[in-house]
Amino acid sequence: MQQTWHIFKKDVRYLRLEIAFLLALAFLFGWMDSRGSLVRAVADDVEPLFALAAAYTIARLIHAESIPGENQFWITRPYRWQSLLAAKLLFVVAFVNLPVFLVQANILIVSGFPIAAIVPGLLWTQILILVCVLLPLIVLATLTTGMVQFIASPLAI
Repeated sequence: MQQTWHIFKKDVRYLRLEIAFLLALAFLFGWMDSRGSLVRAVADDVEPLFALAAAYTIARLIHAESIPGENQFWITRPYRWQSLLAAKLLFVVAFVNLPVFLVQANILIVSGFPIAAIVPGLLWTQILILVCVLLPLIVLATLTTGMVQFIASPLAI
């Protein structure tokens, strides 16, 4: 657990600007969506921007300890693969899933839905986002050596 926490803190220091940008986009989306219909139309443009920023941040996170290529940092460091995997998943949950969860919860609460009614749906949404969107992005970033390959792979498919 100590090694996982060490890797997580290292990643937070390394990606502090990307984290700030993600959190700012999440806050902006939540604030705009809870306002009137005119501002809500602009909020619809912020949502894909958040998705692209999250994909970029995940790629940078995974490429920090790249598996393919000549620079295999994870071989030279005494990191257990379980600690490395746990730290990367903790980062994704903390800085991608949690802001999305909080923004969605805020939008629903402001709209007048009771908290007890929205929690199961929100948790299920976060599980689906993690399994169907974020894990494939993590796998794709693991298989690529750089940002150009990461961006070109979905375009080629």
